[in-house]
Amino acid sequence: MRYLVILAIAASVGLAGCEQKAEQAKVEPPHQPTRMLRPAGAPADETVPPPPTPVAVEPADLPRTQPPPPRPTPLSPPAPEPRYIDYTVKKGDTLWSLAKRFLGDGKQWQKIAAANPGLNPQRLLPGITIRIPTD
Repeated sequence: MRYLVILAIAASVGLAGCEQKAEQAKVEPPHQPTRMLRPAGAPADETVPPPPTPVAVEPADLPRTQPPPPRPTPLSPPAPEPRYIDYTVKKGDTLWSLAKRFLGDGKQWQKIAAANPGLNPQRLLPGITIRIPTD
């Protein structure tokens, strides 16, 4: 009803838009809290309590969980170091003859060559020291 009175006054006086809003602001009823809907099956006279206010939880209030301690990594046994015999080449030695003498088979001369990178298998110079693997 108040709104009709305001509209009637505004129409008769010819208030501008902003003045009309000022008048409406003075006459409008104060803001009423909205009513909550009743749950289904609740009696009409029963009032529904408002929902609980959320409580802020401070990080200090939270339970502190620590990450589990790191598991120790199992140590693998160290690789056995290859065993070598240091041998000084004599005149007439070949990788075949050295493999036959130290490794039991002349066909294993490539093991001696692999243990001595940069060695020329075709030309063993007397006096140089080479490594001969034992396993």
